[in-house]
Amino acid sequence: MRAGVFLFGGVEMDDAGAGPPAPTDRRYDSKEVWRTTERILDVGVLCDQLGFD
Repeated sequence: MRAGVFLFGGVEMDDAGAGPPAPTDRRYDSKEVWRTTERILDVGVLCDQLGFD
């Protein structure tokens, strides 16, 4: 059996949930977006090392 991994990226949101701010009002700088990208790449490398497709 083969198992795969699908990685979906997103910036961590400490203020997520009901109420303000609205999702469309959130803005993230390039540093935060790059940090998220690095985390996705790290997870992808780990999944590959563990044998996932």
